[in-house]
Amino acid sequence: MIRFLLPGLLLLSLLAGCQSQPLRPDAGGGLQTWVDRELIPYLSRQLATHPRFRGQPVLLVSIREDDIQPEIDDLTRALRRQLKDALLDEPGIRIPWEPARQEAGHHRRLSELDCRAGRRAGNYIGIQFTPLIDGDYRVSVRALDPRQREWIAGFGRHWQ
Repeated sequence: MIRFLLPGLLLLSLLAGCQSQPLRPDAGGGLQTWVDRELIPYLSRQLATHPRFRGQPVLLVSIREDDIQPEIDDLTRALRRQLKDALLDEPGIRIPWEPARQEAGHHRRLSELDCRAGRRAGNYIGIQFTPLIDGDYRVSVRALDPRQREWIAGFGRHWQ
């Protein structure tokens, strides 16, 4: 019984700690190191130079499996804020302004995706944190084409 409760308690304490803490520098090649050394340079390069993304507005969204989440957890919010801050400084990358609180709800499934959203963002960059059984996380970053309603093959990074 304790064996099954322990990972849940660790996850709960991790989430509680992350709730108010932004991503911080780490010494041993953890999430922050991956974000700084791999994810930000990858996104900067892809969004600024790849013909599919260059000059297109991009929204950073929270995803779970293939669904865009209307509510963003604090861990995803912290990563999203850090990515936005880094990408806003890059020439050729357009990140539309988003109000802090959106009035209307939005779609949750790809089948519900509003085609007009493509006018606002050329692509969505989805961020997904997945808790693993051993208490670790897997972070996935993928791109979605809202006009074609499909994930963009060959684009993405993962960390665990």
